[in-house]
Amino acid sequence: MVKILVASFNRASDGALEKLVKKMKRKKIWTDDENEADYILACGDRTETFDFVLKMFRMNKKIIHLWAGELTHAEDEDEVYRSTQREFEHRRQRNRCNRQRSPCPC
Repeated sequence: MVKILVASFNRASDGALEKLVKKMKRKKIWTDDENEADYILACGDRTETFDFVLKMFRMNKKIIHLWAGELTHAEDEDEVYRSTQREFEHRRQRNRCNRQRSPCPC
């Protein structure tokens, strides 16, 4: 069975996730063990979330990302987020091409 770890480092989103986590626990798809998780549900775009997601990405975990996208007021930090997102998308496309054994347009 698929296991999902919910990564939220923001108290505001914790309340919004409470109902979802309860439902996931009932269906036995929730985990708090990052090694057991098949998917990481990352909420928000705080630095702590970004660091954790990057670590999970390097462990080849599938990432589900909610509640983000606003521009930050720190130019450098915003560019790091956006360039990393482009790299994630490039890797995802390259992996898809490799699975289909077709030439990669990227």
